[in-house]
Amino acid sequence: MVDRPGSPPLTGIPPLGDSTRRPRQDNRQAGYSPHPYSQPPAFSFFTDGASTGTVQSVVLGVPNAHMTQPVRDALDRLIGEVIRMQEDIVQRTAHEAYLDEQAHHCDLTGLLNRRGLAREISRNTIHLTQGGSGGTLVLFHLEGHEALRRTHGLGATEALSRHIGESLAAGLRQSDVAASLGGGDFAVFLALSHGDEAEVKAGALANQMNSPAFLWKDRPYPFTIIIGLACLQMDSTLDRLLADADADLMSGLAKR
Repeated sequence: MVDRPGSPPLTGIPPLGDSTRRPRQDNRQAGYSPHPYSQPPAFSFFTDGASTGTVQSVVLGVPNAHMTQPVRDALDRLIGEVIRMQEDIVQRTAHEAYLDEQAHHCDLTGLLNRRGLAREISRNTIHLTQGGSGGTLVLFHLEGHEALRRTHGLGATEALSRHIGESLAAGLRQSDVAASLGGGDFAVFLALSHGDEAEVKAGALANQMNSPAFLWKDRPYPFTIIIGLACLQMDSTLDRLLADADADLMSGLAKR
């Protein structure tokens, strides 16, 4: 800024080259991090308004000249409370993410549960209405699951469910999701596949469930996998897709 002739001299702004000017801080050298909870600087500087341009420090809006011990103690308590609030927010966010994970996944298999699968179907239905390519729900039923339960007990069927969960997780693409529906029923949503492509992918997943073979007490236990498919529509819900896939599965059984 340039003084106009006849105008009063500017005060409170040190002239260029004045040694009292504070150099601009280089955030990179100062270790600045754009963390969402990073605090604004607690310290700032201003000139005293006199023609000398003397720099005085300010802590949270309080000039250093007014920084008595009681004021310092009060500011320490305030800053400590802000830090505790930030830590509480981080902990609550992490806990909410944990609860969401527990609410939408099966503890036994690590796959989605029915609630988690319903959420994925809803997301893909919205994508379909916006011009997406649709998808296919594949229902897998393990024929022999009930016999294993009657013969060898709960531990055997839980081991089989974990085996299926690991096999499905290993064979999925990034766009696909798998779910455990309880008993001997599992589902996979193929977000980018339909028609013949979905049938081929479903068959490959079924083969992968039996390779390697499921072992119970070091002995292979064979089981048959029955498949049903249903195509995602704009008005699809999980219940409707499962009903359509189950009808397709039962139709395949009737032809055997």
